[in-house]
Amino acid sequence: MEKDLIQNLKVAIFYGGKEVDGKKKDGKVEKIYKDEEDTAHIFYMLDFLKNNFKNETEIKKAIEKHDVNSIFYEISKLGHAVFAESTSTSRYKQGLYYLPRYISEKQKKSLEVFEEQLKDENYHVNAFYNLHRDEDGILLGNQREIQSIKDILNVVEVKNIDNPDNEINLNDSSEER
Repeated sequence: MEKDLIQNLKVAIFYGGKEVDGKKKDGKVEKIYKDEEDTAHIFYMLDFLKNNFKNETEIKKAIEKHDVNSIFYEISKLGHAVFAESTSTSRYKQGLYYLPRYISEKQKKSLEVFEEQLKDENYHVNAFYNLHRDEDGILLGNQREIQSIKDILNVVEVKNIDNPDNEINLNDSSEER
């Protein structure tokens, strides 16, 4: 089994500018690989979260719900992008991003590299973005097919984390950025 193939991943987390467990991880990618006896995303995330995001109250609440979508949502609210590999048949490889509102420059670069690999491995990818909960706590948002990094940049903004006010709005049509 070639570990670097996306089909062998269960989850990838693309860290943004917010520190995680007291560490700066901006631009780093954490990959959670499938076990030989593959199971649902929630079990991988419950195991991963035993040692990660330990001080995040909202993630702890999501863990109690045993709802992987809530966990991915809470991670994205912190500014980290999540990719969940969701292939059910080897003939049609697919995955799903949970995108934050803003990404950092380093995060963007990591996503660009990953998008090239997705393209090389012939993946079909969708993204959830503008995620939020309604007054009843139901998770809502938008969904879009992703064919390249440009599709991601059409739904998120890049923000300079060293100078958060120096924000780049990629939905702006002007050429000067």
